[in-house]
Amino acid sequence: MPENLPFHILTNIISSATTVNPDPSIFLRGGELVQWDSTESIRTTTLVSSGWTDAATFVLYTSVALESGAAAELFLRTLRERPERANFVRALVLGLGAKTKVDSPEAVVESSALLDVLQMCNNVVHLQIKSLHPSMRARALTEIAAHAEPLRSLVVNPAANASQHRLYESEDLFDIITPGLERLEIGFWSAPSTVTPPPPITDFSPLSLTTLQVHSFDAPEVILRLIATAGPTLEHVDCYFESAFDADTTVAALTPSQATLRKLSFITNPTSEQLIHFQWDETPAFDRLLPHFQHLEELAVSASDLSPNVLHLHPASLHRLSIIGYTEAPIFRFDEVLIEDLQNLDLEIGLKVIEVDDEHWSADDAAVLAAACAARGVAFKVIKAIWE
Repeated sequence: MPENLPFHILTNIISSATTVNPDPSIFLRGGELVQWDSTESIRTTTLVSSGWTDAATFVLYTSVALESGAAAELFLRTLRERPERANFVRALVLGLGAKTKVDSPEAVVESSALLDVLQMCNNVVHLQIKSLHPSMRARALTEIAAHAEPLRSLVVNPAANASQHRLYESEDLFDIITPGLERLEIGFWSAPSTVTPPPPITDFSPLSLTTLQVHSFDAPEVILRLIATAGPTLEHVDCYFESAFDADTTVAALTPSQATLRKLSFITNPTSEQLIHFQWDETPAFDRLLPHFQHLEELAVSASDLSPNVLHLHPASLHRLSIIGYTEAPIFRFDEVLIEDLQNLDLEIGLKVIEVDDEHWSADDAAVLAAACAARGVAFKVIKAIWE
């Protein structure tokens, strides 16, 4: 009879019926963080038979998503009645409801309940916090830093309805990156919430990050320090900044990860003022970096950080290149050197796909380069051309 099966076999059977990976530690697909969700789809299995109840309940509680204060209150009520179930939770998603204004008095109460859940679930190792009331910053940081079980994954990107409220500051990275953290995704999408100078930047302790995603309105030094410090273990990096750096700064941040990175997206969107002062005569950052990446397979980079010399600079491991142009005067643009390199049969070209997202490319230039690429077995595409 199924109910006589060992507990671990029953949990494996029930887990296979969920839409959630039974091991949330493996949630990388294509270098992007795949966010986990609730296992509520298997709730009815707790009612199949008395022999299944314990195993089904265990699986049901391993991954929990609470996206409103009301959901948090109901969950807290259950945990107070059955405190042992708090120990089952390994993956936890918390956030205010879509209809709750993030800066409202109701959000304070809801946010407190959501953090009460985190406080009770000491075995969580994969945590996502979508949105909280801004006044909850200190408590959220305390709960993360003091969490009993070391976190392995942390996603603290705000929900869409909270993007105008900056809950975290870049200096908070020192608090939320705890020993053992392997994957971090964080967003700073609004302007800094304070005008006071940040505290002096110190060094990070040794890190074990393998995956890092940072999307930021600004580009404070602390983020670049984090990228450089985590470099020796990083395999997947996705960074977007509403600003740009000089080539030396970018090179210093990414050089420590040249032996480990496999997928890298490093996109900068310079302001008009920065473009005026941009040093166009210096060698672009990725012209200096590319030859030294040892295992890089996919790269997405700004057109202001790479030149048309890419075909004789890229490492043999690189198979996919995406170039995004935000500026009026990109460094990477149609150039005869691209055609010459493609026609040079002595030049080994490992690239399989080149994509350009830049409205400044003409249809004629794109067609010429596409034909030259096709002759070498490289797929070329302009994604957002001005004629489309």
